[in-house]
Amino acid sequence: ALAVLVSLLVADWFLQYRQPGAGSALVYELAPIGFYVGARALPPRHIPTVALIVVIAGALGGLTVIYEFLRGHVVFHNPTAYDWNSTNNSIFRPGGVFGSPPAASSVMCCVVLFGIACMATSRGKKKLLVGLCTVVATAALVLTFTRAAMIAAGLGIILLLWLIRSPLLRPLRVAWFVAVVAAVYFVMVPSLQGNRTFQQGIERGGTLAAREGYWGVALPVATSSAHDFILGAGTGSLEALRTAPNAIVASRIATSPTLTGNSLHSQYMTTLFEQGAIGLAVLVVVLLAGIIPSARIARSTRDPIVAATAAIIVAFAVIMSVDTVSLVPPAFAMLMLALGFAGALREEDRIQLGQTA
Repeated sequence: ALAVLVSLLVADWFLQYRQPGAGSALVYELAPIGFYVGARALPPRHIPTVALIVVIAGALGGLTVIYEFLRGHVVFHNPTAYDWNSTNNSIFRPGGVFGSPPAASSVMCCVVLFGIACMATSRGKKKLLVGLCTVVATAALVLTFTRAAMIAAGLGIILLLWLIRSPLLRPLRVAWFVAVVAAVYFVMVPSLQGNRTFQQGIERGGTLAAREGYWGVALPVATSSAHDFILGAGTGSLEALRTAPNAIVASRIATSPTLTGNSLHSQYMTTLFEQGAIGLAVLVVVLLAGIIPSARIARSTRDPIVAATAAIIVAFAVIMSVDTVSLVPPAFAMLMLALGFAGALREEDRIQLGQTA
């Protein structure tokens, strides 16, 4: 399925929109797929080791996010080209070495999920180290103020615990947890309504409406003809102007500057627009081809690392609804890594990967 998706990306560029800027966008999207190739070639017994490396390296990256937040301004990126600086209507959102809050939050989501899995299979000092890394990643995730990634991480944790049949999901414990969260919500939220950080970092009123506006403009164009709906407008047709200002843009796209002026903030909508319904269907198949086997193996073996792999892919499926992940290389690389892990697993192995690590 991934090979078909790559073929569609290349064919839609070569046959439909072979502009210089589109070629750059194509390379930008294809490069992270190397992570899939590497992960897919791993023997299953080595997957926990790579997951542990991701947790430690991700935590180091998370420290740069925390450092930028404490400094109150961007440190690891060009300040004049950074879109998340502090303004009168928004607070500064750090991205650290990842370059942006969406990239940082997506990677931190993966680190948190792999961290929980590694803690379940570790002992002694190793468990303490993994725990510290997971705490750092969680703090960095929160400080990016990226709501989609926070929600995706929460759903991923629930799925991970369900797949390994964790006692934490027993009905009585879940009821107590819900009661505590509800109590904290009703006590804390009223006092936070006047807090600038909460209003501009968490609430951020109007952002969803703005994205719905992008989708409302893009959908009529994407469905304006049978060709556009089935095959799309071509790879890079939305991004070319950002890398090559002199690129030729189709009239149906040029009449709506919103389409090329900003990301559509949805991988599904972007794929439908550029690769058509065929590309969107293949993308969904790619995600399901990673989720279903890894979830099945995790449920039968109760292996935390495999469960985290399934949870990460599900988390990205959620993030992709409001973010164009293929345009965020660090995030796309982590998705490809998880898909590669899922592809490397074989149900007949029936091995406890965590114990092997």
